[in-house]
Amino acid sequence: MKQRWEKVLYKDQGVPDNFVSPHFLSELRKNLYIRKYNLVSVMIDAGSIYQQLCCVSVFISFYFYLLFNWVSPVHASIVLMFFVIIGYLLFWFFGTSEQVNLQRALFHIRTGLIIFTFSLILAPILHSLLATVSTDSIYAMAGLFFLVNWACTDYTTQLADYAYEPGSNTTAFSSSLLAALCLASRLPTPYHTFVLIAAGTVLFALWPSLVQVIRSLRRPASVLDFTEFLDDHKYFTSPGSLDGVSLSCKSYLLG
Repeated sequence: MKQRWEKVLYKDQGVPDNFVSPHFLSELRKNLYIRKYNLVSVMIDAGSIYQQLCCVSVFISFYFYLLFNWVSPVHASIVLMFFVIIGYLLFWFFGTSEQVNLQRALFHIRTGLIIFTFSLILAPILHSLLATVSTDSIYAMAGLFFLVNWACTDYTTQLADYAYEPGSNTTAFSSSLLAALCLASRLPTPYHTFVLIAAGTVLFALWPSLVQVIRSLRRPASVLDFTEFLDDHKYFTSPGSLDGVSLSCKSYLLG
């Protein structure tokens, strides 16, 4: 009876030293965990990174509007309030039954009021906190914090079969607030500081929550539309355009 060859070195099996069995690679498996991507999923995943970059760009543009008085903080706060209302209506419309109910709505409203109230009360302190630091150092620190925000943001999407984990954006959100705090020290008044911090909260805390709800719908067109919407922030690059938007929002809110 022919002895079966075994892959052992210490046993004399009566074969040459350079013998290779035909079944030597029989257990080899190639590309077991390879993952195939299609164009839509790649565009959506790349769009998530681009969306965050657009958020940072919008926030920086918003800062320069306040810094150079291209828009008054009152008009800017009206625009923010308008977009918060529209965003929450979209969140309510697209959210699941667990995400949107009266109890959670009251919780969201109460939490928002607490955050913005404390931001308004602490605005004078936050405005003067880094007043003695040089402008060059402020911009360097803000750039570093924005880079941390962009690198640490949770870019996983449910469209790519990833589950969203609460608290996964803690580092990114904290770094964005630190960047906002650095830039706020260059603004003229404490109210400018409050508006800038409120804008950072809307862009880096509320916006990702809304985008996550849209992604959970598993509708690629909706996610790509949101990316295109953020890309259109170039509309706000000329002085006075934000004033026009704020006046339109004010007219809409006042009926």
